[in-house]
Amino acid sequence: MKVLIFDVDGTLADTEKLGHLSACNDAIQQLGLGFQWTWEEYVEMVRTLPGNINRFVKYLKEKNYPQNEIDELAQKFGPLKVKLYNEKYLPLLELRPGVEKIIQQAIEKDIRLCIVSSSHEDQIKSLVDNLLTPYAKKFERIFGKETGKKVDEDGILYQICLNEMKITPTEALAIEDAHDGASAAMRTGIPTAVFYNDYTKGSDFSGAVLVDESIEKYNLEDLIEAQKKKK
Repeated sequence: MKVLIFDVDGTLADTEKLGHLSACNDAIQQLGLGFQWTWEEYVEMVRTLPGNINRFVKYLKEKNYPQNEIDELAQKFGPLKVKLYNEKYLPLLELRPGVEKIIQQAIEKDIRLCIVSSSHEDQIKSLVDNLLTPYAKKFERIFGKETGKKVDEDGILYQICLNEMKITPTEALAIEDAHDGASAAMRTGIPTAVFYNDYTKGSDFSGAVLVDESIEKYNLEDLIEAQKKKK
């Protein structure tokens, strides 16, 4: 294994409930809209549609907002939500247990680090700078929304990652928390370990080399052994 590839939301940190949802609802309130998303609503949206702007637009369409109003609100919602997330909510987040230990061990073994995520790259960088300050410069590359699409049939972000890092799929291990991200990695041929959370538990992770609720109980050597299962 030459490269360890991390997803961000739900993988590096539990960002959804205290981070993204809170920032979304704050932005919705500041735009003067008369609704807030519950955690249950948000979980369902996360499971069925990537990207908070896409979820926002779909929600407004379902509430029969006029299309011109939806377009105008979406243009304001995106940057406002990102600003609120970066400045107000991100500092409140914490790494998932065990993540820092694996990163330390990878650095000690000269295994390269990078990130592949559906999030905006400035959001990812802010999270890494805030929560992984001693190791931030060890992440060679952040591949986010601006670089390419990660999930669905058109997702090419993992392939872009392999090309730019100049590695083959079996020289990497992807660490994910959800079905869509894990499927995207596995479609590219990358061995994938899944550490699910309370809202991705029970999803289909067929093909993953390792599936568990927490990375905390594992060392890097365990992940290397799991990665070798991929033929």
